[in-house]
Amino acid sequence: SFATRSVGALNQPRWFGQAVLLPTGQVMLFSGSDVDEVVGPGSETPVLEPELYDPATETWSVMATQGRPRTYHNSAVLLPDGRVLVGGHSIIPTFYALHMDVPMRGPGGRDATFEIFSPPYVFAPRPVITSAPAQAAPGDTLTVVTPNAAAVVNGGHAVLVRRTALTHLVDGDQRNVVLPIVRSDGESLTLRVPSNDAAQNQAVLPPGHYLLFIVVKDGDRLVPSESAPVLITGADLSCR
Repeated sequence: SFATRSVGALNQPRWFGQAVLLPTGQVMLFSGSDVDEVVGPGSETPVLEPELYDPATETWSVMATQGRPRTYHNSAVLLPDGRVLVGGHSIIPTFYALHMDVPMRGPGGRDATFEIFSPPYVFAPRPVITSAPAQAAPGDTLTVVTPNAAAVVNGGHAVLVRRTALTHLVDGDQRNVVLPIVRSDGESLTLRVPSNDAAQNQAVLPPGHYLLFIVVKDGDRLVPSESAPVLITGADLSCR
């Protein structure tokens, strides 16, 4: 069943922030402004401090300051190496009522630049995926070769992260699917891919392209590897 509840409040509430689900299960929130820019264009103050949500403590922590203001039409996507690409910015200067040219990169104007944000785990010793299958079907097992297999078993996890499909701030398909560990021999992990046979499971792992990460525990923090691409089969993915 699906349920929601309130958890710890942001340090800086924001309008039009962009949330990115990390392979650790944490959430990074970027960009946005302090007020609704549609209601009061030009009255907003950009929020430049990203925040990291930790589900273990249900609290938000302020991270390194962004280099540019990004309010309306901003974007942020998880990269295959675990960093986050942050970009975009296009203000609403006229209540949608008047067409006008807005200069690129000018004060209050549009900004087509990008920044790359490195979560704290990027600077820690990271586990390594030596090899992994390029594709798997629901219900299959897949074997990941890694010298960090024991560390993953002892406090870590393996996870499939859906590749981003971002439209106007919204990625309605963003998801992490943790894969049960069936066995490990110290040099590899055998993982179970969830089955889509049961009606209640069909929305858990839709066919498509994913990033496979292994995650280990380093003290009180989780540290992911860089990812391996995995195609979950079961749908016609050709363009028409």
